[in-house]
Amino acid sequence: MLEVKNLHLLKMEESSLVNFDVEPGTVLQIKGEPGSGKTKLFKILSGVLRPLAGDVFLDGVSLYNSDFINLAISRKKLGVIFEEPNILSNLTLAQNIEFILNSRFMDWDDNVDKLIEIFFLKNYLNFRKLNLSRDAIKRFNFLKVVLCRGKLLVFDEISLSEIKSANDYFFNYLFSNNTDRSIVLIGDVPNQITKFIDNYYEITGNDIIGLKNAG
Repeated sequence: MLEVKNLHLLKMEESSLVNFDVEPGTVLQIKGEPGSGKTKLFKILSGVLRPLAGDVFLDGVSLYNSDFINLAISRKKLGVIFEEPNILSNLTLAQNIEFILNSRFMDWDDNVDKLIEIFFLKNYLNFRKLNLSRDAIKRFNFLKVVLCRGKLLVFDEISLSEIKSANDYFFNYLFSNNTDRSIVLIGDVPNQITKFIDNYYEITGNDIIGLKNAG
């Protein structure tokens, strides 16, 4: 379960505190105007930016104020996709996959090979970032989320791949029979995803509108 407690995004007034929970199996969209703090909230939820005030808890453990062991365990439960697809530029695609697997003490097995086929990455395993298309890197990020098996998935302006079957598999993984993952979608989402959203949290200007049911 994700718990966001008393975060300050743009103003320090009490009326601007951000508070919400995302239960396992629930999809939350964060809406807001440009400059309202959505990007800052994404960075805080994804463990990139320490909040000036407030805290974020995953399964009751703070992402920022825990001991080293609990912090490491919590961070491994995170799955993140940035608006601009990312990959370690000094490694090949295969080495990037190995890096993910090693960080989670996982083996490169038949399931990994199957996922590489599903996301149409087999022909690019020896390529580095410079030689990969933006869409190939996006599909690698889809693969990364599936491999990480995160309990909290955070997406910044999630967008579609050019390959429909890759989208279909990824969205089926994310949303079908999801009972244990908390999913947060920051910003706009493709029409294909809107039907899966349970709640939204809206920030308009500097004001917190709060949690609303998507239905």
